[in-house]
Amino acid sequence: EKEAELLVTEMLEFVREWPVEGDQPKPTVGLLASTRKQVSLLRRKFSQRVEDRTRLPCKVDIKPTYIIQGEEFTAVFLSTCEPTDGTGQPRDPVRSICNEKVFNTLITRARSLIFTAGNPFLLHHMGTSCGVNCWAEYVQRCIQCQTLRLPKPESESEVQHLPSKMKEIFRKVFYSDVLDEVT
Repeated sequence: EKEAELLVTEMLEFVREWPVEGDQPKPTVGLLASTRKQVSLLRRKFSQRVEDRTRLPCKVDIKPTYIIQGEEFTAVFLSTCEPTDGTGQPRDPVRSICNEKVFNTLITRARSLIFTAGNPFLLHHMGTSCGVNCWAEYVQRCIQCQTLRLPKPESESEVQHLPSKMKEIFRKVFYSDVLDEVT
């Protein structure tokens, strides 16, 4: 639920600030998820924002990731929420966002922006278990470009319980001041 709300909020902020000038085509937005359940949740969250929806200067398509082949959007907002089995592997490896072909399709659908909401640590693990880890490179590039954002821990005890690998990534992603106080 939080991820869906975040995606809808970020998408609406993006669309409101997108410059549309003269005879340029209006931006198109793909709000994408890998499961029908998550697509339904995104549609519900989007429909609840009536006041925002009516003022949109663009078209928003909310679709499952497995039916976007051949489409193109100005921006893609991707939900990475995906069911896994007991070992952390995707339940449906063919449609999984960790499948390298699906990943490639997703990444190449955006002309200007890809906004991804999800757990980078879980994506890394799922990608590794599928064989080819496209998400590890994606997250690494986000870190290098300083575009990866993680929520700040609500308390010091949350940070103390993080595994060392996560602390290292948090340090790289702008939270060194919080971690230095705790560690």
